[in-house]
Amino acid sequence: MKKKFQRAGNTTTVLIGVLCALAVVAAVVLWWRWTPATQPSADVGQQVVNDFLKQLREGQAAAAWQATTAEFKSALGREKFLTYVKERPYFKRPLAFVSMQTVRVQNQPRSEFVYRTGDSKATVRVLVGSESGAWHVDRLAAD
Repeated sequence: MKKKFQRAGNTTTVLIGVLCALAVVAAVVLWWRWTPATQPSADVGQQVVNDFLKQLREGQAAAAWQATTAEFKSALGREKFLTYVKERPYFKRPLAFVSMQTVRVQNQPRSEFVYRTGDSKATVRVLVGSESGAWHVDRLAAD
């Protein structure tokens, strides 16, 4: 009489374990790919800020405000923004790019672009944020 080969019965358990591991790896990869970026590339962010500052320089502050994020608009209403820009005449002159740095806002890394007036008397800091899949000015600070 021939003996039949006896299995330990662990095949199903091993198969389920492997499938669970693959599902976890897939979930991590998908999460990583679809997590929105909190920072633009340096070139893209600088272009967003340059366009914003150009609008201010050309007297199109209302259009510049319209192109900002909802958070910016909420923090600095249209009329308040127009007054803010009007009170700072250096926005009518070209500003020189100084640097880009990473800052943390609500524990998220963000790109801050620093500009100065030609006489270096005023510094303008502009944060760029993502909204609806596009980069916009999110914060503005000038001294």
